Amino acid sequence: MRLHDLHPAPGTNKEQKRRGRGTATGQGKTGGRGQNGQGSRSGGHVRPG
Repeated sequence: MRLHDLHPAPGTNKEQKRRGRGTATGQGKTGGRGQNGQGSRSGGHVRPG
């Protein structure tokens, strides 16, 4: 078996959702971030630990 023989198992690779690209996408407006708070800000996230 070589590296070019390897491939992911079927059903493991899902296409990423493009968030915040308009209301018709189903992920518009807040784009899955919620309303207010640190997680909704640009660059805002809670550091692990």
